[in-house]
Amino acid sequence: DTRIFLKAVERAGLVDRFAAKMLGFVDTLPLLKRKFPDLGSYRLSDLRRKVLPDAHFPEHDASADVVALLCILKATNVTAEELQQYSYTWVSAVQRCADLERANNCKHSLMQAGLLSSKLLKPNDVKKIANSGIKYRHLKRVYRWRGREGLEKLLQQPVNNGKERVTNSWSIVDSLSQHFLRVCKWHRPESPSTEGI
Repeated sequence: DTRIFLKAVERAGLVDRFAAKMLGFVDTLPLLKRKFPDLGSYRLSDLRRKVLPDAHFPEHDASADVVALLCILKATNVTAEELQQYSYTWVSAVQRCADLERANNCKHSLMQAGLLSSKLLKPNDVKKIANSGIKYRHLKRVYRWRGREGLEKLLQQPVNNGKERVTNSWSIVDSLSQHFLRVCKWHRPESPSTEGI
């Protein structure tokens, strides 16, 4: 919902006004999952039936949904500390949305190239590559420039937390290498530009 809200604020040209007034957001889904670990469904309508069985709120009404969520939080005695634990700032929300948009664009490029449909990679592998900001064209460029070794270095490159950027799995590197060997049909060094990676 944060992404939808931020897009609407941006379309309305109100980003600066909202940024000046809002501290941030609360992600109530993990909070409510912790409160009701065995609920099964965490859709707002299901939560309302579980927590507020006698209350009636209009369906598909954003304002009513906000009021219903507030009533659920009050009825379950959610504390300010719990809300703070699941909160994030306006700036981090904007960054999360930008990261998600970038990952979706990267995933789309990997899917368009058939890396998933050809069963070359597993869905989780595609997700990891996309979340790291790598598009298909980046993989192809690195392969043309440095071959299998380049793919290995790109995917296993340590990031700020010390973990590898994507994976240290040799099978993923091998699968991608075999794919680009077929697709590229030739291997010659290109410019070492890693723009956008």
